[in-house]
Amino acid sequence: MIRGIDAQTQRFLIDVGRTQRKVARANDQINSGLKLTKPSDAPDKMSSLFRIQTGLQQIDQSLRLLAEQRAELETAEQVMQQGVKLMDKAVSLATQGATGTTSAEMRLTISDQAANLHEQMVALSRTVVSNRFIFSGDRENVPLYPEISRAGDPVLPVTDAEGNPLPSPSAPWSYAANNLPVFTNPAPVNGYTGAEEVDNILSVNANREITHPAGYTFRVAISAVEIFDERSDANPAEPSGNNVFYALNRLRFALAAPVENFATPEDYQQFLRESLALVKQSADHLSRKSAFYGGAMNRVLDGVDYANKLTLQLRAELKEVRDADMVESITDLQQGQIHIDAAFKARSSNNQRSLFDYIG
Repeated sequence: MIRGIDAQTQRFLIDVGRTQRKVARANDQINSGLKLTKPSDAPDKMSSLFRIQTGLQQIDQSLRLLAEQRAELETAEQVMQQGVKLMDKAVSLATQGATGTTSAEMRLTISDQAANLHEQMVALSRTVVSNRFIFSGDRENVPLYPEISRAGDPVLPVTDAEGNPLPSPSAPWSYAANNLPVFTNPAPVNGYTGAEEVDNILSVNANREITHPAGYTFRVAISAVEIFDERSDANPAEPSGNNVFYALNRLRFALAAPVENFATPEDYQQFLRESLALVKQSADHLSRKSAFYGGAMNRVLDGVDYANKLTLQLRAELKEVRDADMVESITDLQQGQIHIDAAFKARSSNNQRSLFDYIG
């Protein structure tokens, strides 16, 4: 039979129960280190907790993408620096070859060196990072240009025994009306044979972008066509004056072509000077394109720094919302236990009836 409980006893039991719950909550906070583990702990703070946790997840994902992009840009920067060094060598070779006192034998030697530079430059355009050709734009699964093959080279010197020019050599060379060697169309901007690895190479786009943690997007790639193989605005089938592949290829041919194939020695020297000018112009172009990757890298590094600072800020907010104050929790636990003990002692001294008399 449950006896009736007077109002004073009922208040005592309610107060003890409230204190016990406070002690239990303090004990949970000490064990877990958290003051917010379920919605009922602090319903008014759940929206803030969700916002902070979502923000941290987004930042973690952004940092992973930035890390991947950073690795690719580091490689691209290194490749472009190698390309700039190759063009510096090409300028030096072209300058030496254009000197009127350079012998034909020396020009052939320099021509072979220029051919090696061309081969290395094409190899750079085929750079792979994480199974992706980083200069192939939206066709990243294939290289845009084939490895160099000299199968299409004309046999030099292209003259007969009497020194007369032979019929037009094999592609990609031909002769203009004044017997000056010229490139046939399409120009061999991407190798000695003029062959391309992919169809419709001029339609390749390099629109890869990445999102900065601040919310804006920026480009992180340009294609090999834009870097090494710029075409003429008037006729996309022909190279522009900035075309690196064309400049190297023409230099190699100019140095190897026999002077007898030109109307006068001065015509030949002019051809060499023009080749030198193209090499210098394309070298400047490659330096400008190299700067693109430096700028992209700076944005990636800025994004990493921004994300790290934002992470610290959100973690501080998370600690404020979710983490328990251990000193406060320990104090609550100790005070709660003291209050419960004191309450029961005081109650027992004023009333000989036990707690079981009230509940049983």
